[in-house]
Amino acid sequence: MKKTKKIVKSLFIIIISALLLGFVIHTIYVQAHRGEAVEYLVEKYNTSAHDYKIKKYYPRKLVNNSSHSSNMFEFYFTNETWNIIYNDRSFQVQKIGDKIYDNYQLEDISKYAAIYLKENIDKNILGMEISTELLYDSTLKNLPTNTNKLITETSIEKLILNKDSDYLRTITIYYLTNNCDYYRNSVGNGNENYKELKNELQSKLLSKNANVKINLVIFEKEMKFERFTVKKQKGISYQSYGINYETIRKENAYF
Repeated sequence: MKKTKKIVKSLFIIIISALLLGFVIHTIYVQAHRGEAVEYLVEKYNTSAHDYKIKKYYPRKLVNNSSHSSNMFEFYFTNETWNIIYNDRSFQVQKIGDKIYDNYQLEDISKYAAIYLKENIDKNILGMEISTELLYDSTLKNLPTNTNKLITETSIEKLILNKDSDYLRTITIYYLTNNCDYYRNSVGNGNENYKELKNELQSKLLSKNANVKINLVIFEKEMKFERFTVKKQKGISYQSYGINYETIRKENAYF
């Protein structure tokens, strides 16, 4: 009986020790990688490490994809992700392969894009959706438009128009009108007027050597732009800045 108690006690000590060791190793790992993201941001934005607050860190892990597949042996690795706050803005940093990317500038790029599109394409354009996938895409690691450079108002044209890329990109443009029904058929989809407007905007973009095609969403009022998360298959998600899809459906504005 005493021997059994000793064995149980020894096993208990071993298990507790292993858990503590695992916790210590994980803590060291997390702290080291937190520093990696902040170092990247400090260098890119010429800021101080004290300016950044890390809300949450998601380490790279192996995930079973059987919930989205009939193959129970299908696995994939997630990307290391940091949720960070800077200048009262909550954004993400991700490590894809051996490179680090961030989407801190989504709001800024949206502002620059709206100015460019209003001045060069059509004054009634509200703006366009700016997503993480516009800057980097973890499912297309060799995407020619991948960038990790600071985007400015003077460089926005190149980013939007995708001029130097062989990769045809689709962008979503929001358009303001005083009568949505003019562009809708009896079941609420785009009619010939809608197609004409879409083709007109597409032609103006093509005249600037743009390598993009457009989704066109029409509204009757100014809409609130916000940062929101879009979930994809295999547990992958990305952030966008624009008009939330729930709002688009509520406004019956998507064609």
